[in-house]
Amino acid sequence: MKQPTCQQASRGFTVIELLIVVTITAALLVIAVPNFRDLVKRNQMTNTSNGLVTALQLARSEAVKRKKKIVVCASDTAADTPVCGSDWHQGWLVLDDKGERLRVWPSVSENIKIGAGDSEDEDVDKVVFSRRGQIDGDKTVTFEIRTEGLQNDCRSGDYPPNARDVDINLAGQVNTKPLKCAP
Repeated sequence: MKQPTCQQASRGFTVIELLIVVTITAALLVIAVPNFRDLVKRNQMTNTSNGLVTALQLARSEAVKRKKKIVVCASDTAADTPVCGSDWHQGWLVLDDKGERLRVWPSVSENIKIGAGDSEDEDVDKVVFSRRGQIDGDKTVTFEIRTEGLQNDCRSGDYPPNARDVDINLAGQVNTKPLKCAP
């Protein structure tokens, strides 16, 4: 019978090799986890912005199609029967002129803050589109969407990475853009 040599008998990792792998893995996680958290928050902001734009465009197109006023309003969509309210963070509704719900958007992540104001800096809790698809009234509307917990660094450029504006002009056109830092 042949005796195994030392080289054939040793298999597996040494403790030193295992410690090196664990150290490298820990270092990579320390770098990756914070960046991943920021990525998730930015994606939440983008999804919120896209959802709001979709609601506004749906309302505008339905107003033109039905030749009636259509409303997008803040609402507590977690309620059994959501109705218009004042907190955009709780979600929003698209309603026809008779109050029938066309679509409901759920509340947004607790990391997201939404504010809406008109061209005279008054708070806005609803946007009404006329039968022509224009804003019903004489003031433009701007939604400001911010992500809490991300660095709001205006020193690195004119646009912080954690904020977006959704603008609606008098013609009813909806535009989204990064929020510009104040001078």
